Amino acid sequence: MKFIISRDILIKSLTLLIGLINKHQTIPILSNILIKVYKNHVIEMISSNLEMELKSNIYIKHKEHKEHKEHKEHKEHIESGSTTVAASKLMYICKSLTENTQINFETINTKLVVYTNNSKFILSTINSNLFPKFDKNKTNNLIFTINKNILKHLIQLTYFAMAEEDIRYYLNGMLLEIHNKNIITTATDGHRLACCSKYMINNMFHGFKKIILPRKSIFILIRLLKLKLKQEEEILKVTIGINFFKIQIKNFIFITKNIDGQFPSYKEVIPKLYTNRILINKNELRLALLRSAIFSKEKNKSIVFKIKHEQKEIYINSINSDKEIVNEYISINYHGNKIEIGFNVDYLIDVLNVIKTNYIYISFYNSNKSILIEPIITKNNIINFNNEYKYKYIVMPIII
Repeated sequence: MKFIISRDILIKSLTLLIGLINKHQTIPILSNILIKVYKNHVIEMISSNLEMELKSNIYIKHKEHKEHKEHKEHKEHIESGSTTVAASKLMYICKSLTENTQINFETINTKLVVYTNNSKFILSTINSNLFPKFDKNKTNNLIFTINKNILKHLIQLTYFAMAEEDIRYYLNGMLLEIHNKNIITTATDGHRLACCSKYMINNMFHGFKKIILPRKSIFILIRLLKLKLKQEEEILKVTIGINFFKIQIKNFIFITKNIDGQFPSYKEVIPKLYTNRILINKNELRLALLRSAIFSKEKNKSIVFKIKHEQKEIYINSINSDKEIVNEYISINYHGNKIEIGFNVDYLIDVLNVIKTNYIYISFYNSNKSILIEPIITKNNIINFNNEYKYKYIVMPIII
C-alpha cells in the first residue's frame, strides 16, 4: 500500500472518524482505523466500535512530474492495499505537521511508514482482515432522501431530552419515525419529552417505519450534519433497516445499529386537556430562569411558578439550602385559575435554549400534571397554525 495525501485533507476525515473510538478500548483493533487504497485513486478510511461504523472516501488527484515521465523505472505514487493503524497516533502526527504538508504513506512488511520531507514515523499495524465488518440486514429496508437542514433541525430540537445511562436502555437514544409524508423525532428521559415533526411535501414515504438511534450515534450524526456542503450535496440518502440506520453525507457514510427495545407510547403523555394557558415572551422567561437557577436547590434544581387568577404577571421564586432567595416577575397573558407549580429549572432552560421563536404557550391542567410548551410560529405578527413543523415539549412538575 502506498499513497500521498495532503495533511489538511486527511485531518478533516480523521477528526470525525476518531469520534467513534473509545479512549479506553479493550479490543486493540477497535483503536485503529482501517485504510484501504484502490487503483482508481480512492482512499477509504473506516472507524468502528462494533455498534457504529463511519466511512470516509477521499479521491486523490495524481500529479505526474516530468522527471517521473522520463524515468523508465518510475513507480506509481499510489499502490493498492490495506492496513489498520492507531487512529490517535495518526491524528497526533497530523496535528504536529504544518498546514498543506504532503504526507507519504507506505506499508513495509508489517509496519506503516509515514514520512514528509523532514520527518519519518514507523507505526505498528494490525492485519486489515481482522477489522470488524458491519452486519446489515438487507431486507425490508426503507430508502428515502431528505434535505440536510431539515434532518439537522429535527434532531437539534429534540436530542437534549435523551436519557443518559438510564436503566431503561430504550430511553438512551432518540426515536425516529417515518409515517407516510411525516418524519418525527422524539426523545425522553422519563421527566421531560421533546417531539418535533415535519410534513414532507415533496417526498413520498410509504407505510410506517420507526427506529431508536443510540445517544452516541445522535452526537456523531449532529457533527456530520454540521459539515459545510454544496447546494447539490444537501439532499441526503437515508436507509432505515430492521436493525440499522445508514446515511451518506458528502464523502462520509455513517451506519449505526438501532436500540432493540420498545419506545414508550409518548403520545399518551402529551396533555390533551388543560384549563390554564400562559402566553409569555420566551427570551424574558429564559433570562429569568437563568438568574433563578443561581440559587435553586442543589438536589433537584427546583423553582416555583406562582400565578393568581387571571393575573397579568407570573412570579418565579427560587430558594437554596442557605435560605438565599431569588424573586422574578414577568408580564404574561394568562387565562386560567390560581396556580402554584414547581419545576426542575434546568429542564425548562433546555427547552427554551432550542426554541427560536419570540413567544411560547405554556399549557397545563393543574399543579400535579405535566405542562405542554409550544413555540408560537408567527407570520406578519399573526399566529401560523399551518406551519410545516410541529413542536411539543413536555416537562413534569416536582413536589414543592
